[in-house]
Amino acid sequence: LVGPETDMAVCQQAARMIEEGEPYEMEVQLYNKGGSPVWLFISTSFVLDSMGKADRIVSVAFDITIRKHAELSLTKTRDEAVKLSRAKESFLSIMSHEMRTPLNAVIGMSRILLEEQHLAHQQEHLDILGFSAQNLLTLINDVLDFTKIETGNMVLESRPVNLEQLLHNTIQSLKPKAE
Repeated sequence: LVGPETDMAVCQQAARMIEEGEPYEMEVQLYNKGGSPVWLFISTSFVLDSMGKADRIVSVAFDITIRKHAELSLTKTRDEAVKLSRAKESFLSIMSHEMRTPLNAVIGMSRILLEEQHLAHQQEHLDILGFSAQNLLTLINDVLDFTKIETGNMVLESRPVNLEQLLHNTIQSLKPKAE
């Protein structure tokens, strides 16, 4: 039975195919006697008479309601996942910007202080402060890079690294925790 969710264009196309004697397959939502919606896959072909004209119609219908519900559920889940992914990307972008702004001020002030004369232990503390702030900025940028990787917008570049300086700075930034 035809109901409110039945795609009438599909039904009209099927009627035209029958008139033209063309076999067809379609998926359509119809309604059972109790009024519940049922998705059917219908395959129709024709038996020809000795003159080659359509003599009989043979149709087979399969209930595909469970499959259609699964497809609908998958589509809904995918759409929700895409929406959540976009929200996450937006959140990370906003948060990284909000964290970078004050962090850049800390880095800038550290550089200014490093240019002044200090006692040896003060100089060491300022060096650690500068490195730790720079390290935090790198971590924030890394979070953004993960988002770029997920969206396929990551551009890789090769740069030389002073491994000795990197290790020294890492040790210095972890030294206060060790003591």
